[in-house]
Amino acid sequence: MALQAHQRVFVDEAVIVRRRLLATLDRATRRPVTLVAAPTGYGKTTLLRQWVDEHAPDAAWLDGSGTRPWETVIKELRRGRPVVIDDAHLAGWGPSFARACEAARVAAPLVLVARLDPLVALHPARLAGRVSEVRAGELAFTVGEVARVVSRSGRRLGHEDAQALHDETDGWPAGVRLCATQDPVVPGPSGAYSPTGSYLLAHVVDTLDPSLVDFLRTTAVPVRFDTDLAARLSGREDAAAVLDEVTHRVGFVSVDGETGLFRYHQLLRRLLLSELERQSPGRLPGLHDVAARWSAARGDARAAAVHATRARSWDVAVDCAVALACTALGDGDWTPCEQVVDAVPEVEVLADDRLRVLAAVQALRADDALLSRQTLGEGRGAVGRSITSERVEALRRLCLARLALIDGHVTDAAAALGSHQPHLSEAGSSPHSPAAALRATWATTSAHTP
Repeated sequence: MALQAHQRVFVDEAVIVRRRLLATLDRATRRPVTLVAAPTGYGKTTLLRQWVDEHAPDAAWLDGSGTRPWETVIKELRRGRPVVIDDAHLAGWGPSFARACEAARVAAPLVLVARLDPLVALHPARLAGRVSEVRAGELAFTVGEVARVVSRSGRRLGHEDAQALHDETDGWPAGVRLCATQDPVVPGPSGAYSPTGSYLLAHVVDTLDPSLVDFLRTTAVPVRFDTDLAARLSGREDAAAVLDEVTHRVGFVSVDGETGLFRYHQLLRRLLLSELERQSPGRLPGLHDVAARWSAARGDARAAAVHATRARSWDVAVDCAVALACTALGDGDWTPCEQVVDAVPEVEVLADDRLRVLAAVQALRADDALLSRQTLGEGRGAVGRSITSERVEALRRLCLARLALIDGHVTDAAAALGSHQPHLSEAGSSPHSPAAALRATWATTSAHTP
């Protein structure tokens, strides 16, 4: 296998030199083997070219797609030359790879640049303490680097705009660079015909088999999900194993260490949803309904409300609106509740006592005591069961108490509240939960009654 000549053929003025990563590589190569592993577009090859230019000019540069690359790697390492093998995953992780790792020394390190982790094949060297690793988290742009990249395109971003672009792209270098060419410099629609969408489609999605692509599309409906929800959305009993495969083969997946919830990279998720809507729009309402019920069961009323509204699952949506109204009593943010109520068709509003109580609460907030009183007086029928009915009853009694206090009828206010706080069966309430907000508001209102 012929070694590639390491020459600069084209100088890309938009490429920045990231000294922090060059220093990271210097530290990493104090061990015999360094693995630089991340999905496509993380600037792995660019970084290693810069490092070789400035820090290891005598290094051999090989490509994993060549003929018998590991034999060439071993030969160069035994000559005392550092070796960088780009796209190492294409060379495979067989016995020859193991021998190459054994041949590496501190004086002649082996740097593996790959999209895929060797996993078991690298375990012996890992256990021996011979391996350093550089991952996507380190390769992602910082906010300052985002601003520097955009400035190379002739535009300047303030810190807030740079932070926003960083948040939208998760610091993914290819995403940032593609956005830097747009006007304005923010990620727009991420469908197949957008710069980021077409890149991900070509370099990620189109490289996968159709069954895996379908799994990705259906599980992209929620922002965060666990293996149980992934199984419900995809209809696959082996969802946990498929997620392991996606994490390994595709990348662009993160797992929260505390909750165990998975999350796709935002730009990839937007592409997947765009493709799902384009190819199978009829599937979306059912998938959103599944996500809504799962989110509601976990106590995430905001996420559940978004999914329920998109699914037009109005019963679930109104339950979420009640929970969001209770939470708003504590944090003062009524926007999520109002958005759900505004989305509900009028025919549903007229027939639902849960919404009547919410309307009374909203009228009271607007200092319209008359409207609030009229709304509450329109009758009270069934309001559901369990936690929602408890919350609705508590809200109704709070409204009656506040209206009585407005009229100066302290005794009536006390009667509306009763001698005890409302029964709320919600278990394990956090300080910001609907139950906690209801109890706090109840205590505040009670303080004005004898």
